[in-house]
Amino acid sequence: MIEDLGVWKLMHEHTSKMLREKLKQIIKQEGLRTTLFAHSAYFQSIKISELVEMYEMPEDQVRSIICRMILSNEAQPQLHASIDQPTGTIVPLHQ
Repeated sequence: MIEDLGVWKLMHEHTSKMLREKLKQIIKQEGLRTTLFAHSAYFQSIKISELVEMYEMPEDQVRSIICRMILSNEAQPQLHASIDQPTGTIVPLHQ
């Protein structure tokens, strides 16, 4: 849907392409964050590799997002979970 917006035709092709790619990355990141916040109470664990595949993002980027969510400051909601390094899974800390 975003690709079909008419506004892209009003921009220089190079600028349009850069903005669309950046927007895709932001949507993927926010989709990952939303999924973890909304559904962490419903799973016992989830493999990071599954999230990498689901969101088509590099593993280091997925891990970075998850770590920031776990270590979040007061300005943003915190993900109550831990990462099990040997198995590469996120384990929610159910309260």
